[in-house]
Amino acid sequence: MRVYQYGKILKVIGVICALILLFFSVAILFLSNNDAKSSINIYYFTIPFSIIFLPLSILGIRDVLISKVIIAENSITSITAISSRKLRIEEIQGFKRGRNYIHVHPKKRVFKKKLKFSIFFKNVDEILVWLSKNSNDLDAIEEENEIDDFYRNSEYGFSNAEKEGKLKSAKKVAKIINITSVLITISTIFFKEYKMISAWVLIAIPIIIICIVFYFKGLIKFADKEEDEVTIYPSIFWGFSAPIFLVFLIILLGIDIYEFKNLWIPLTLVSISIFILCILASKAYIIKTKKAYGKLTYLLLISFAYGHLLIVFFNVNLDNEAYVSYKTLVLEKDMSKGKTTSYYLNLTIPELNKINERFNVSSSVFDNVKVNDSVFFLLKEGYFNIPYYNIKTNE
Repeated sequence: MRVYQYGKILKVIGVICALILLFFSVAILFLSNNDAKSSINIYYFTIPFSIIFLPLSILGIRDVLISKVIIAENSITSITAISSRKLRIEEIQGFKRGRNYIHVHPKKRVFKKKLKFSIFFKNVDEILVWLSKNSNDLDAIEEENEIDDFYRNSEYGFSNAEKEGKLKSAKKVAKIINITSVLITISTIFFKEYKMISAWVLIAIPIIIICIVFYFKGLIKFADKEEDEVTIYPSIFWGFSAPIFLVFLIILLGIDIYEFKNLWIPLTLVSISIFILCILASKAYIIKTKKAYGKLTYLLLISFAYGHLLIVFFNVNLDNEAYVSYKTLVLEKDMSKGKTTSYYLNLTIPELNKINERFNVSSSVFDNVKVNDSVFFLLKEGYFNIPYYNIKTNE
């Protein structure tokens, strides 16, 4: 019988990281509860964070200290912080090696759960040798089946050499897309004086990527491969996600929508259209495993993020109408601290039927006004009739 677990150094590192996470989970909750000036919005972040990561950090410490794999002559046992599972040789269907874990799958008729343990255990190669001798390498089987399907598909060419050439080109293009898109996204952060040009470039990148994915007829995928997944097809996950995430975040934090009722219908239509284009381009509609549903979920979420930024961006930048200005007094000032700091002014605008209503403002406006100071509430209708506002200290 052999026992495998984390080495001493990894145990120390793991415990330290878990303790740091535990400290921050407690500290964030404590600070938010004692900040009388905090907006209630801060609790939407701090409470879920603490509820999730407080027990996770405790389990993490326990897991690092007690997790182990025990290999006997005819069985393998995995012990973790919350469970202990054992499979006999005749019950094992096979194993998969992921980026961080080894997964040992039971046969379906056994009705047992799979074993999962860290790939960073000391002498983990010995476990892999034992599994190779006594079960099937499911990664190799899946990869072989995927290769067979690829060669049988005449859509990529008629000869194997032609198909291999297209797959090689797809991998090369996907790599270029990921590197170029991420570098452009990062570089735009430092060129604030060209922010409008940068916005147009970042918005155009996903459209160009969708066209490229269409060109390669499904050889390039949008979603990244999962932890225990083996695939011959390349992914443009980072190249597609990076510009969308950055522009979505900038618009979410920088543009204040006055009313959302006219946003939902165009957002739904545009997002579903983008989602359909993505699944058609990458052939994500072909469902072979349960993992495909997770990838469809990613595509749906990223499509809604892209749809949101498109609608709001064009609603603002195609709107040539003048602002309607309302002069009013600052009744209260407030701020909320969380992952980001939000600033608010309470205003009364009789013309809009707003009485002591709280509005989001920039930090510069917040710092430059006091209670009872005059400010100008600037309201625009928006190109798609989605009104948005801006608050300034002068017109």
